Amino acid sequence: MKIKLIISAAVAAFTVASSMAFAESAVGNGGFGFVCSQGASTPEYWEFELLDVFEGRKLNQFTYKQLYSNPTEKVQRVIDTLLKASLPVWHYNQIKGWYDSFISESKLVPDSQLLQPADTGHLLNRRGCELVTFAVQSQVDSPGFKHYFLNEKYWPHLDKATKEALKLHEILYRFRGSRTMPTSTKIRRINRWLLSDESDSADIETLRQRLAELTK
Repeated sequence: MKIKLIISAAVAAFTVASSMAFAESAVGNGGFGFVCSQGASTPEYWEFELLDVFEGRKLNQFTYKQLYSNPTEKVQRVIDTLLKASLPVWHYNQIKGWYDSFISESKLVPDSQLLQPADTGHLLNRRGCELVTFAVQSQVDSPGFKHYFLNEKYWPHLDKATKEALKLHEILYRFRGSRTMPTSTKIRRINRWLLSDESDSADIETLRQRLAELTK
């Protein structure tokens, strides 16, 4: 009996270690964003912005009034209206379930212990701000273990819009990653459009074209 328990514990430890290693080292596996301290020493006065949203503003001239005025409502509308209308029902249910369980599947990790994976494809930096990792995730779905690892230094201080945008980024990355091992470039491109005001008026054909990369 003791031998079985020891073996089970070893397997569990290996699973967690493997998940953490994937989360920490996979290229592109990171929810990145800008921290703008503006000379303030305490995070209560810092400004935050997800890289996806920054790229949307600067590269595509998207606007995000809905995201910043009603962040939870906006992201839930993305999932329950846009994704539900353009994806097979089992894919929608999977994404919806991950959104609902995000916090319970997450663990806060000290900034000093959270390695910074090399993201790919970002062209611009925000002047006077630092690009940091807000979250990483395991590449292995292990029931009973945490899937997302949130930066303890920043997560508690992120505004609601940035938290919701980051959650959608991580969920879409997880969904796409279950099919291939992507960088986050495509995910950021999809996410920045979904979160924008422009996506609200998209017709079904535009939706399917924009989301085609999710299911390839």
